[in-house]
Amino acid sequence: MVVAVRYDPGLLQLVEANEGELISRPGGERSLDVTTASGQLDLTARVLHGPAIEGTGTLAQITFNAVRTGEIALGATIVASSRAQ
Repeated sequence: MVVAVRYDPGLLQLVEANEGELISRPGGERSLDVTTASGQLDLTARVLHGPAIEGTGTLAQITFNAVRTGEIALGATIVASSRAQ
């Protein structure tokens, strides 16, 4: 699964992105790869072995610093998703 998070780099500075409990749940090996570009953070969740990532929970914890005051809008889109059959 790939989730793209968009933000205004003029207002926010990305500090870190860490895996959430959906990735660290027991019962398999999963990873969260993080790539960044100006104003976009791509989170790629992979199942290396074990059950699929599903259900409700936290995929990632993302921390930003405010660069300046202003109205902040974040957008997130699931870019790609696959489900084992």
